[in-house]
Amino acid sequence: MKVKNILSLACSFIGEEEIADLIETMPDDERIAKLLKIFNLVRNEVASEFLPVLESEELDIKDFKLPFSAFKFKPLKINMVKDRFGRKLKFRAFPDYLMVQANRAKVTYSYQPAEVNLEDEIYDNLPERVYAYGVAREYLMREGMFEDAEIFEVRFKNSLQVLLRKNSSTILARRRWV
Repeated sequence: MKVKNILSLACSFIGEEEIADLIETMPDDERIAKLLKIFNLVRNEVASEFLPVLESEELDIKDFKLPFSAFKFKPLKINMVKDRFGRKLKFRAFPDYLMVQANRAKVTYSYQPAEVNLEDEIYDNLPERVYAYGVAREYLMREGMFEDAEIFEVRFKNSLQVLLRKNSSTILARRRWV
């Protein structure tokens, strides 16, 4: 999905059709830049609180210290550390490095997604509508329309909860005849 489509949808939600038209004709407008900044903020919120972006890397460890600078992306949270045999390793995170008692480890971590531009394509598991709710909420809050922003806050959070709910079957207890 394209970022500009998400921003256009958000503009239609908040009644800013003029800004939606500018997305196609004048993408350098400051209002478009503001919306793009809001989108990146919402995407980071989703990634840090609801749907983490995960990466796994096999890295060499020297003196039981694995500096965060060795990672491809800056880690937000270390989810798991395994040795070459797939066994979980205990670790301790410090501000600049990870302490692991191994020579090589596979580290799974979450990270903050990179900022995107108007023409970029994103491949997240969320529909455009959910991001548009978040953008509309944040835009309205910045404009001081708190009651309208609350409507989109509820839509945004409810949509995330429904989409992230695990598909689990409900198993009923066996019935007995009396």
